[in-house]
Amino acid sequence: MIRIPPRRVAQAGINLAIVALGLIALVLFVRGGQHATAAPTSPITNLGIDMNTSGNTARTQVGVATTRDTCNRVNNGQTLAIDIFEDQVASDRGLSGFQFVLNYDASKVHVTAVDYNQLLAQASGSTVIPFGDTTSSDGTAGLSALDFGKGIEPSGASEVGPGVLARVTLQGQAGTGVSNLTLTGVTATDDAGNIISVTNVLNAQVAANANCSGGGTATPTPTQVASPPPGPTNTPTPTPTEAFQPTPTGTMTPTPTLTPTAPANLLGDMDCNGQVNTGDLSLLLKYVGGVPAATGCRNIGSVSGNAIKGDLNCDHRVDPRDALSLLLTIAVDDASGCSS
Repeated sequence: MIRIPPRRVAQAGINLAIVALGLIALVLFVRGGQHATAAPTSPITNLGIDMNTSGNTARTQVGVATTRDTCNRVNNGQTLAIDIFEDQVASDRGLSGFQFVLNYDASKVHVTAVDYNQLLAQASGSTVIPFGDTTSSDGTAGLSALDFGKGIEPSGASEVGPGVLARVTLQGQAGTGVSNLTLTGVTATDDAGNIISVTNVLNAQVAANANCSGGGTATPTPTQVASPPPGPTNTPTPTPTEAFQPTPTGTMTPTPTLTPTAPANLLGDMDCNGQVNTGDLSLLLKYVGGVPAATGCRNIGSVSGNAIKGDLNCDHRVDPRDALSLLLTIAVDDASGCSS
């Protein structure tokens, strides 16, 4: 097995964040978002991780309406839901998109699910398209989502106030000890396409097969119920039976199993499952961001004849513009690419 140096993985996560940010900017431009003459500057004060989702809703102000837990325990094979939240989006800005990278120790936990239908989906008219990871087992999960609705609530689609950005499910692995959970490359955008600055990023910890050091909420280890001691067993005397003689029959010829083949050149289908969805977009974003081995079944970046796999707009390169073409295909059924 090839081991990727941690520094290279970290750089890939940063590259992915930059690509995602560029993609958000491109999409906001396409949908008509423009920078105002006097852009609002109100920041998000706190964006962070809550290790206990109890009581949290899509619009909960974590740390005020509910207590924020900084550590929680998960055992091998068990799952733990955590929330990534922000504490306030100003009413003159509205939230239209976000992206960040969740970093973790892959020997202790994996990411098995991400629910993006939280704050960003609450306003009337919201059309949320997640283009980040929904699963991850390599130590970094790129989490991103964009709302294609326009305007600021209550009449528009961009949400204001506090809330949960994404609910992430972690699954415990065999490793033992405390893993830091950190958010890097944190970016949020308002309804006009301006960057919303974040003052404080609040990281957390997860304890795998161990208790949190210095507090936190510990999930007790399930207690094994002891089986009753075996009592005396009467062994029945076996009754002799005649040996069964099978009746000869003709030999049956098994039906050959058909091997499914990948759909031929379905535009944007990077994982060859016959569908074009956010899973394909995630693969393409990872490749553009430099994540190792993110090539999909189409071998993104390889040359086939006069075409480059993954070059959806036929400009002879694979870059964020191809991801934008794929995103538009998914979001508004606009097959604007030229090939796959």
